[in-house]
Amino acid sequence: MDRLWKDSQLNGAIVVDAPGASTRDHILVLSEWFHPYEENRPFEVVSVINGKGWPYTETINLTQNDSTRFRVVNMTALYHPLHLHGFYYRIESHGTGRKDVAVPMALRHLSNTDLIAPGNTVTFSFLPSTPGNWLFHCHFSFHVDETVTLSGSPKDSAEAAAMAAMPSGPHTMASTEGHSMRGLAIGIKVAPAPSYVPTSTANARDMRLFIQKKPNALMTGAPAYGFVLQSGPKEPAKDSVNLPGPVLELVRGKPVRILVKNNLDEPSSVHWHGLEIESFPDGVPHWSGLGDKVYSQIAAHDSFVAEFTPPRSGTYPYHSHFNDRHQMLAGMYGALIVTDGPRDLTHDHLIVAGGGGPELERKAESFYALVNGRRFPRPLRLTVGETHRLRIVSVHPDWRIAFTLQNDSSLARWRPIAKDG
Repeated sequence: MDRLWKDSQLNGAIVVDAPGASTRDHILVLSEWFHPYEENRPFEVVSVINGKGWPYTETINLTQNDSTRFRVVNMTALYHPLHLHGFYYRIESHGTGRKDVAVPMALRHLSNTDLIAPGNTVTFSFLPSTPGNWLFHCHFSFHVDETVTLSGSPKDSAEAAAMAAMPSGPHTMASTEGHSMRGLAIGIKVAPAPSYVPTSTANARDMRLFIQKKPNALMTGAPAYGFVLQSGPKEPAKDSVNLPGPVLELVRGKPVRILVKNNLDEPSSVHWHGLEIESFPDGVPHWSGLGDKVYSQIAAHDSFVAEFTPPRSGTYPYHSHFNDRHQMLAGMYGALIVTDGPRDLTHDHLIVAGGGGPELERKAESFYALVNGRRFPRPLRLTVGETHRLRIVSVHPDWRIAFTLQNDSSLARWRPIAKDG
């Protein structure tokens, strides 16, 4: 799989169906194109799905409430956390390249983000229950930004200039601010059924969330980007930042209206990861929406109102969805908890792991994850003989993180209850 130059695209998928099986499946082959430069220069890397990178990947057109199946083949030498916006899917089988193993019906749990290993395959199905424009993409930011495209390379400056000048729209994702989404992403358009009625947000609870910047706040001396939730009549100080962002506590089935004010000198956006909401507030610039109503982005010193009703209890991340690698590594992420009632904070513990430094090419410190905003987090205080719940949010934009529960050298057992985001 780790092949260079023209050999890197010599791959494909073989699908063997049982007699009479549906052939309407969507087959997605992840691969990468490598071109070595001269000495002392890095490789040129282009990440593609079925030979193309966003915004040139195919758009999959579906109809509301018409179930569909994806078959994904990872022909790269890398892991990819694959995330489906808007919906939960059920994994039907896993493959290793040598055999495909069906998942028993009782174990086909709902999910919307899963890791696919190098050389592996996964088949999953879902019901597109809400119309609009959605994404399926790798959740490593450097697999969906200009790191994995020829645009902007020294040998392709003309194309880079042309892309920057393109008007924003559902097939360009171009930005006059110099950031575009690329690489391992496909668009999904779900047409509304005749009976479709948007979810009501009448009598919504109002919240005010601020995107802000604090100079010299990270351990590298770089500025921190983050969120602050207004808690009183006054807006928070413009140089205040919470790392991670404040916990947004919502109630299942109760509508919320979140005014997001961007106090940065650059655009931004917020994605409510794992929430099954209407498409327009989903947070993907120049894509989220339905028909002619398409979300743009939150311009510098501008604001956007996200209205939605969370239908499912659980633990979710919220994070930047514009120039993700830069803004998320600087701290633009937090936890969103949907409950049916108040939490018992003595026994209900939240752990948020994410980035806390500039891009990897610049500072080695970016290899570290911050846990609850700290490189060396405070310990959890648990009570012997009592049951505790751990809510873990892993939202580092560049690295997968493994968690272990232990006391000194003794490992402890935990019981998985839910996998939400």
